[in-house]
Amino acid sequence: MLSFVENRLSERQGMTLHAINAFFVAVTFVVTVRFNQASFGVIRTVSSTLVQCSIIKTWSYAYVNKELRKQSIKRDDKGTSQYPRNVTLKNLCEYMLCTPHVQYKLSYPDRQYPTFRECMRQLFLAFSVICGMTFLAKQFIFPELKLLKHNHFNGTEKVQRFFTVMVFLHLFWILGYFLFYRIIHPTYAILTGMPHVVFEEDWWNSPNMDEFWRLWNRLIYDALKLTVMIPLLRKGFGKRTAKTISFLIAGLLHEIVNTLPLGIYSGAGILVTLFEIPVGYVSTYVTRRFGDEVGNTLIWVYFNINHTVSFVFAYITYDLFEA
Repeated sequence: MLSFVENRLSERQGMTLHAINAFFVAVTFVVTVRFNQASFGVIRTVSSTLVQCSIIKTWSYAYVNKELRKQSIKRDDKGTSQYPRNVTLKNLCEYMLCTPHVQYKLSYPDRQYPTFRECMRQLFLAFSVICGMTFLAKQFIFPELKLLKHNHFNGTEKVQRFFTVMVFLHLFWILGYFLFYRIIHPTYAILTGMPHVVFEEDWWNSPNMDEFWRLWNRLIYDALKLTVMIPLLRKGFGKRTAKTISFLIAGLLHEIVNTLPLGIYSGAGILVTLFEIPVGYVSTYVTRRFGDEVGNTLIWVYFNINHTVSFVFAYITYDLFEA
């Protein structure tokens, strides 16, 4: 079988099939869950987020092994599985199921497994944050959205309701960030014996969007940088072209996580992500002209308005969570 693949498929065809497979599996899962109404939107979103991570892992595994194959590594270091000896079912399952959402490597540091107390602490934190998010959604966000949708307010009252939604939606977003990047991903890393994996850094003090992209979501940033941006630059593409393609792929991932699970098939996730390219240029200019504090303030204002407008539009247009 391996000889057939090597003789009949080129590198480009093989990598194209890997990409199609990664996205097809994820989209099939999300659409199936949506059509069968398996659960409400939040659970669908969490599930599709985990599927998004599997896309990153699948692509990383394929790309790294492609590079190893090209380099024809023949070293025989003790304790290190070298290509092609690393291409085994055991190695694949260990990376896909028993390793945090990081880029594929031939070897990882010694694993340090958690204590029962650490596991219970993470479980309690997750339960507390989910309760807080549910409280905000049920008591503040959805009631305000219903008033905004079904009542005929004048312009001033609509603006007031909009900013009320913005405040509580911002708190909801912060709790969501804490849930995913301080609890779910780190807990997965702890359970798989790799507690020192970094998923995000000091993004909240970012002076511009470029810095924010590098620090906010290291999972996506590392994946796009190592498997999309750098390979395109090596192929001779310009930096702007490579950046646009990277954002387009990031938009597809946002579409899978943020819109498809909620029954929205408008391409809004892609458009909003691409819109951040010019926003990045503006934020860089503002930072250079007025300083880091003003640039950081601009980022927070942009995200608050962007998230609120997107959520209000989705709620009113698609009857989001009306059932």
